[in-house]
Amino acid sequence: MKKAPHILLLMDSLKTTQSIINKLGKYEFEAKWEQARTEDEFVKKLQNQQWDILIADYELRQFENSDILEFLKHHNINVPLIYVGNSPSEKELTQAIQNGASDFIPLENLSRIFPAVFRELKYAAKMKQQLLSGMELHNNNKFLLSIFDAVQEGISVLDNNLTIIRTNAWIKSQFSNKMPIVGKRCYEVYQNLTSPCLSCPAKKTFKDGAVHQKRISIQKKGSQTGWFEFVAYPLKNSRGEIVGIIQSIKNITKRKIAEDKLISLNKELEQRVIQRTAQLEAANKELESFSYSVSHDLRSPLARIGGYSELILGGYSDILNEEGKHYLDRIINSVTLMSQLIEDLLNLSRLTQSEMNFLPVNLSTIAKNITDTLIETDPKREVEIAIQNNLHTNGDQHLLRVALENLLGNAWKFTHKNNKTKIEFGSKDNQSPSVFFIRDNGAGFNMSRIKNMFSPFKRLHSDKEFPGTGIGLATVQRIIHRHGGTIWAEGKENSGATFYFTLTNNGKQ
Repeated sequence: MKKAPHILLLMDSLKTTQSIINKLGKYEFEAKWEQARTEDEFVKKLQNQQWDILIADYELRQFENSDILEFLKHHNINVPLIYVGNSPSEKELTQAIQNGASDFIPLENLSRIFPAVFRELKYAAKMKQQLLSGMELHNNNKFLLSIFDAVQEGISVLDNNLTIIRTNAWIKSQFSNKMPIVGKRCYEVYQNLTSPCLSCPAKKTFKDGAVHQKRISIQKKGSQTGWFEFVAYPLKNSRGEIVGIIQSIKNITKRKIAEDKLISLNKELEQRVIQRTAQLEAANKELESFSYSVSHDLRSPLARIGGYSELILGGYSDILNEEGKHYLDRIINSVTLMSQLIEDLLNLSRLTQSEMNFLPVNLSTIAKNITDTLIETDPKREVEIAIQNNLHTNGDQHLLRVALENLLGNAWKFTHKNNKTKIEFGSKDNQSPSVFFIRDNGAGFNMSRIKNMFSPFKRLHSDKEFPGTGIGLATVQRIIHRHGGTIWAEGKENSGATFYFTLTNNGKQ
């Protein structure tokens, strides 16, 4: 036999399976076999490929809703089935054969398995040859024609001149205005051409033997135009030579209309997104410009209020009572705070509008410079600072310095009540992109209030506890976002806080 037969065994015993294979092997019988132990596994293997012989343990014949023979009949699986089991009774043997089993081999006489398998394979080969011979001799067989016509898409057979030699009923119904079809060239019928088109799928298939397809717009009855998908398959003889083309034709007009609508909708949506984005960017720029202008214009009157208040306090202190001096002090402090807030707002606006210059940046060096400066402001403070070496990234050095100044400055501020300040800057191992962190042992925060942590003017601590304007973390977030990264925080009240951030932009604004 030229091709090794495929044998599927339904056995829950590997020992029995191996015994069967060994018996077949004694006769130098080459076969490809697989074992299924359960009904589900057996059914799955049946669905995955074609088999030449099925060998089943008689004890496993009962499936959930039927027995194995009923299952094969119901699913039109015409494969010989040989039972293997303990010596059957005459009734069991008769019933098995009547139900469609090819044979029943007792376990104690497994030497019979080879003759049974060989007989069934020989019989199947003979039947297959008879069927092929019948198809070649009776190409107008009514049975095949009924199947041919029942297919709900077009099928036509072309000879090597692209002449249509057979069509099914579907084509006749779809192209009734082209009748008669048989005897004409396919390109004459479907495209009103006098020669094949440049990308003719049938010609390509004749040339390389592969399957080719093409979408074609065809005018049918009257002015009605439809879209059809043509697929060309090679038709080969017993020697493997291409003797014709089987052409599958499918009406895809509805699909094409839906695809065109989808493309149109996507283009329209893209255009809307572009317009909305442009409008949003313009509105943001206008708002930022307005905020910048307002903040800038407020500086002068505030400076005058502060200056006059200091003049009054210095020049008229002898005629002011303590209450008056107290009120002037409060005015001066409020002006100072407002001036700082305006300065922070201006800086935040500048960060958004400024051009970014991406270069390699050593974050470790920047962090070391910042912490050295912080220590100089309070040299008596007991401090333990750990900065990981060689933390490199790509980014705008100025903006990244501003971000680290805010984060390290916060860590310094929120640890000033501790007996010993601990601040750490590093990165998590084996993370892509790199995750940097700044950790302290300061006041920390309640995680339930983290939602607004990075919003402008939102503060998690009172001004009496820790002074500030509420702009710092908003500034940091904006810088991180401009670098294509993210920032988040973890903390616990009176147990410190950790801020994490990533930088992934690598030079794209």
